[in-house]
Amino acid sequence: MTVIAVLVWITITLLVIVSLRLLKQVSVGPVALGEGTSSLSVVLAVNNEASRIGGCLESILLQDHPMFEVIVVDDRSSDQTSAEVQKWSTSDPRVRLVRVDSLPPGWQGRLFAQSIGVSHASGEWLLFLSADQRLASKEFLRAMVAEYERSGLQAISVIGPFVGRRWWERWWLHPIMNNPILWGPIFLIQRLHTNAVWLIGALAMRRSTYAAAGGALAAAVCGAGAYDDFGWSRAFSLRRARTAMVYHVALEDHSNWEDFSEFWYGVTRWAAGLFTHRSRGWVTAAMCAAVIIVSIYGTFDCLVKAVSFQLPNLGAVALALVAPTVGVGYCRWDHRRLALAGLTFLAGFLVLAVLGGAFWARVRNRIRWRAQELRIIAELPANSRTNRLLVKLPSNDL
Repeated sequence: MTVIAVLVWITITLLVIVSLRLLKQVSVGPVALGEGTSSLSVVLAVNNEASRIGGCLESILLQDHPMFEVIVVDDRSSDQTSAEVQKWSTSDPRVRLVRVDSLPPGWQGRLFAQSIGVSHASGEWLLFLSADQRLASKEFLRAMVAEYERSGLQAISVIGPFVGRRWWERWWLHPIMNNPILWGPIFLIQRLHTNAVWLIGALAMRRSTYAAAGGALAAAVCGAGAYDDFGWSRAFSLRRARTAMVYHVALEDHSNWEDFSEFWYGVTRWAAGLFTHRSRGWVTAAMCAAVIIVSIYGTFDCLVKAVSFQLPNLGAVALALVAPTVGVGYCRWDHRRLALAGLTFLAGFLVLAVLGGAFWARVRNRIRWRAQELRIIAELPANSRTNRLLVKLPSNDL
């Protein structure tokens, strides 16, 4: 048992080191003058984002890309989202507002709104963003287009840092979402398995690729449209298309959760997406939970032995070191004080709670998204027969 515990710690340590290196390697750097200038349509599908849409649009309109448009699809908002967008569209012709008042039968989530946005797009490239994202560099759009054109991939997604400043974001969300141990393994899988598809965060593809892939209808195969990110991943995976995920420090995610309860529903909703995969997601969640549980057990065993003035065994020490090792990786990547690494095991309780909430959401087949309840497994949207035919498209059609 001691040998297994030591091997677990060594594996986690190596994974942290590799993750830090990979995150640096896949980070998008500066773009040369004149690069990434192909026409681009930014599509924003938003729902009740009146307090955030202004900051998002402001950061987009400051971009130095010479030929882009912003299509905002107000997806059934009940607040002043449309009015806020209208102010920007009146002062800047690059911003266009489209309103969705109802969903066709079978549709849920924001995939239908994305499809409406694409139908109004004229750019060669499509970039799907969210209202809680901010572009902290004026070169971001050009850098993304240049990255896509250099790579020759069918689609690329980009993630960036979470920058929320509320207490539960700084102390609960950051140690999870800004942790290299979360994203590093995804990039490692991409390196080892070139056909692996992870499209999480902002997503870009050619408009022609969107059409050949079957559009948002094909992405609705996963979770019945409840997940646009997992849905796009599944759509491209079924076609064995070449895609990749990259990191850009200028894509800041401020989160659209107003309070702790919205944060809870948000993270459990995302985690529940793991369980839309028949086997891999379940195995991944089980392995993650097992490592956290044994790490917590080792930590408490060492504490009990210390209080009793006894030396803990090597296995318990190795398990107790798992959380601080992950914490050191997080502190180095997120530029936090290394002293916080010792408190990382506390984040393990939150991760377990999130996985438990996600599992329960999957079992009851319901997830919360804003004021709505979505079904993870449901009837496919209208034209599902067409959808099944699109899934059979060969990858060379992309």
